[in-house]
Amino acid sequence: MNEKLEQLEKRYEQLQTKVSDPNIVSDLTVYRDTMKTLAEIEEVVGKYRELKQVRKGIADSREMLKGELRELAEIELADLEAKIPVLEN
Repeated sequence: MNEKLEQLEKRYEQLQTKVSDPNIVSDLTVYRDTMKTLAEIEEVVGKYRELKQVRKGIADSREMLKGELRELAEIELADLEAKIPVLEN
């Protein structure tokens, strides 16, 4: 699943770059199709990016569990882990 989402995110970034190309803007059909594709995948890519941030936050919090900020890390970890099921659906 992550591999497909990574590919989709890469495709999204490529399309964003393509849209800023003056040659594409001058071809309305290609521009419209590109914008349509961007709109179709934008929400999924946004959720995937949010999921990656949450996972990174979990990893960071787990790392803090090893240090002096254990109590704060436990609270943050619980909050972040609660977000995972919502974002994965």
